Amino acid sequence: MGVTCAGLDAEVQAMADGDAYSDLDTWNMLLDPAYRFAQTQEAALIGRIQAMSEQGMGIQAIAAALQVPLKTA
Repeated sequence: MGVTCAGLDAEVQAMADGDAYSDLDTWNMLLDPAYRFAQTQEAALIGRIQAMSEQGMGIQAIAAALQVPLKTA
């Protein structure tokens, strides 16, 4: 599936929780390029899903086309 903002949020929280000298703001700032990349990926994926849906594809066909397990979709 790639990198997601939610995945980055979870990792940043884990890093901040595991280190008494770090904080969320610092990690968010350091990982800003990764966040921007994730946002671009998510927007592209949403666009592909919308286009497939407009073509009449169902959730199972969309999941298969994107090679995403249906439980994840």
